[in-house]
Amino acid sequence: MISDCLIVGSGMCGLTAANILHDNGISVTVLDKGRGIGGRIATRRFSHEMTGEGVFDYGAQYFTVRDERFKKWVDKWIEIGIVNKWSEGFINTEGDLKIDNKDRYIGRENMRQITKYMAKDLDLHQSTKVTKFNWEDDRWNVLTEDENVFYSKNLVLTSPVPQSLALLKESGINLDSDLQNKLQNVEYEPCIVLMALCEGETTIPKPGGMWGNGKQISWITDNFKKGIKTDAVSLTVHTSATFSKNNWDESNESIYKKLIDEIFELTGVKIVGYQVHKWLYSQPVNIIDSTFEFTENPGPIYFGGDAFSGPRVEGAFVSGFDIGNAIISTY
Repeated sequence: MISDCLIVGSGMCGLTAANILHDNGISVTVLDKGRGIGGRIATRRFSHEMTGEGVFDYGAQYFTVRDERFKKWVDKWIEIGIVNKWSEGFINTEGDLKIDNKDRYIGRENMRQITKYMAKDLDLHQSTKVTKFNWEDDRWNVLTEDENVFYSKNLVLTSPVPQSLALLKESGINLDSDLQNKLQNVEYEPCIVLMALCEGETTIPKPGGMWGNGKQISWITDNFKKGIKTDAVSLTVHTSATFSKNNWDESNESIYKKLIDEIFELTGVKIVGYQVHKWLYSQPVNIIDSTFEFTENPGPIYFGGDAFSGPRVEGAFVSGFDIGNAIISTY
């Protein structure tokens, strides 16, 4: 399994870089330890006997477009029918509509539809955890947990920065002090997500999003009103960074009990089933002021993701776009 480039991570950054390389005739392999494509662009389904199946966007809820390069891709996605414009704003907990004239876009069926489309032509290996890599004979040897080995000239790390640094340490690779310090300075805020199946219609008006007050809840989506085809009323509740930090080690039941009264107050619905997901690396802080970082010691390594060009889907795209073109320039 030899390629010109191996990318760790199938989020927006990794998939963007992979598409650019693939479209320019450069062989590329993408590895991801998760079962689902897209990283924090994530969608889940589960059912309850009282409601039927619910569908939940539980990571990124939407994305905005500022960069002209990203706009060209989004315009294409709109043209082929996988992306819709959603809204320019949402209500807050007081019921006031907050409009900021920034278009927000979503996957037409769900958010993961976008990354599934991006991955359709790629050599992509999900549920494949990288454990170590080393530079030997002018190429990277990348070892995985299932004892496979992938070989590549270029290595692109798009996982959250602490995970990439842990891989480097495990592999015995030392970065120069300036780059090491820059990467170590990146931190992330966590987010606990409650996905709830509900009885009855929520009081959240269309288009289905609500800003929280930031104390316990930072965001709520009624996925049905958002436009996702779902049998049941399906709520996605993002908790604040403070709540997430303070309750990270709590059980799912404990988290649910702490949120249930506020959810009822804001939405007016009874929860009949729920699941909890914890994003440890939800929102990067101390953003690096370049779209990616690069080292050629001991071999070519590119570091990318939304920690490099802004904590948004668009930021991850720009990082991957620039990485892809930087690698192309070496051929």
